[in-house]
Amino acid sequence: MKKNPPSLISTAPPDESSMPAASAKTARRVRSGAAIFLCWTFLALIFMPQTYLSNLRSPTPLGWREAWLANSVLFYLWAAFTPLVLWLGKRFLIEQPRLLRNLAIHFGLSFAVAGAHLFTLQQANRLIVGLFLTEYVPPVPVLALAVGMGATNVMLYWGIVGVSQALAYFRRAKDREVSLARAQLQAIQTQLHPHFLFNTLNAISELVHEDAARAERSITQLSDLLRNSLQTDAADAITLKEELDFLKKYVEIQQTLLEERLGVEWRVAPETLDAELPNLLLQPLLENAIRHGIAPKAAGGKIEIGAARVGDRLVVSIADDGVGIGAPVERNIREGIGLKSVRTRLRHFYGEAFRFSLKDAPGGSGLAVEIVIPFREGAS
Repeated sequence: MKKNPPSLISTAPPDESSMPAASAKTARRVRSGAAIFLCWTFLALIFMPQTYLSNLRSPTPLGWREAWLANSVLFYLWAAFTPLVLWLGKRFLIEQPRLLRNLAIHFGLSFAVAGAHLFTLQQANRLIVGLFLTEYVPPVPVLALAVGMGATNVMLYWGIVGVSQALAYFRRAKDREVSLARAQLQAIQTQLHPHFLFNTLNAISELVHEDAARAERSITQLSDLLRNSLQTDAADAITLKEELDFLKKYVEIQQTLLEERLGVEWRVAPETLDAELPNLLLQPLLENAIRHGIAPKAAGGKIEIGAARVGDRLVVSIADDGVGIGAPVERNIREGIGLKSVRTRLRHFYGEAFRFSLKDAPGGSGLAVEIVIPFREGAS
């Protein structure tokens, strides 16, 4: 196949391959732990000058090292409490219909967690004084220090709960977005299947009175194809090998209808057969190549179907030597159900990490379609 600079419809930079579920979960936990650690480290740093300055009035003032140590213990203890508070915020969401109940629960928990933090902090400070300081006298009475720290702890608890509420609502909105995308994808599938079936039956009906044997053979092949379609319809993604098996059955029907007017050449690299791609992604492209490229030509033509792996990308192409992109054909390609479904599925599966291009063959005769997506191993 000759290569021309593509006329891109949708382009985006490549993304990383999807990780296994266990590895992705571990990676999320590591990122969350790192974010918690960095946030509390930042707070420890910005409050260190306050700790140093406020202790200048003490009979035993702290140096900068001791001020940093005291702040580290205070805020890293909160880092240890943060996963628990985030879980409590998620467990008792502040929303209807249990708004008042969950607010009351958090009110009680805020004092319980604040008290647990104060107790743990007291034990840690005793250890620090014993190891690093010979003597320490706080600049204010211990009771006043405890009350002020307790009030601060309650506010910190509610701040973390607020973060947990925001994260929960964000995840819920994201889940709704995914559900909506899936619903839209299913709606397109319900359009695509009747669309494909109508076109095939319409072509077969033209043969009933002209060549009953060919029409009967095409109906039998269509029955096998639909049976295969029903078996894989529930899958969001399949391997390239499964997709090509489906295409070969479709090609058999079209070759029965068009006879010697349709030639198909397969150029598929063996290492691509286990690659994952959206179910029924290529059939609309092949159908467009046959209906709008080959069928209008009295002499027919040839279609070349290729697949190759280029680094971490899968490149799939369907090219024909038919009539090319004339104005009426271009409108059908850009607005038809088939091509809309291809773009929607690509965006649903890969976000913007794909390339989908249409281009004329040399001399304006024929059309080449190319899809570039991340290479992902499909389930065996």
